[in-house]
This record gives sequence, structure tokens and C-alpha cells, in this order.
Amino acid sequence: VSDRLIYSAENEDFQDQVKFVRMHLQLSQEELARQQEERERQQQLERQQQELEAQRMAAQRATAIAEHSENIRFTIGSANILRDEAEKIERMAQWLIENEDYSVVIIGYADRETGTSAGNLRLSERRAEAVTRALVEVGVAQERITTSFVGDTEQPFDNPADNRVVICTLE
Repeated sequence: VSDRLIYSAENEDFQDQVKFVRMHLQLSQEELARQQEERERQQQLERQQQELEAQRMAAQRATAIAEHSENIRFTIGSANILRDEAEKIERMAQWLIENEDYSVVIIGYADRETGTSAGNLRLSERRAEAVTRALVEVGVAQERITTSFVGDTEQPFDNPADNRVVICTLE
């Protein structure tokens, strides 16, 4: 009988130890699961922060483009840059020099109400080249400027006089 009592007591101690180990194992697994959930929450938060930062940067870039792009106006039949327009070019050039990760696309136009199509094509080319030259003279690297011209084949504005223009768009 005493051997059975000893065996029974040892068995109960062992069973208690097994219960104790199982309980700690379960707690450890629950803690690991909580830690994994916390890591996943942190990663999701980091992804959301990165997305917000990318959106902020895109909005900032779009604002800069809108604020510093320019329309350079010309008088009828001329590719000479007027004083007020030269000031716009200088401001845009200075901004481009300070913000080297931007470039500029220049497109020359002419209004179709005056001149011939061939003459307007040449005129829009001279206008675009004049603005390009002015930017380069102020210090904007030529490789940051893309220049094209369309003559009177496209009219970006309803008013014919407004189409005597070089549109400078940052990108």
C-alpha cells in the first residue's frame, strides 16, 4: 500500500509538472501570437506611413510644377522675348537651378488666325528656341530642357492671341 501511495504521490507531482509545463507552453504560444500580431500591425503602420509620405511628395511635386510652370507670351509674328516674359523665364530658371531633380518641356505655338501654316511652324520653332536659349543663358543645363514646336496645328487656348505662346511645363 505504501508503494502505491508513493507511486500515486510521484504520479500526482509529475502530472502537476506536466500541467505546469503545458500552461507555460500555452502562455508562450499566446505571447508569440500577440508579438506576431504586434509586428504585423507595426508593418502595416509603416506601409501606411510610406504611402502617406509618397502621396505628400507627389502633392508637393504637383504643386511645385503648377506654381513654377510658365506661359511665355509673344507679340504677333515675333519670337522676341518681351521684358515681362523674360522675368518669368528668369524666375523659372532660378527655380530649376535650385531644384535639380526637375526638368522642363517647352512647346512653341502660333495662332492660326495669322500667317500661313508653314510660316507659323517656323515661328513657333523660333519662339521655342528663344525660350530654350534664355534658360540656358541663365544657367539651366540643356539636357534638362526638352524643346518642341507645333506651329498652328494645336491651339491650347480659345483666344487666338493667347496661342502666340511657348508653354513651359516642369516635370
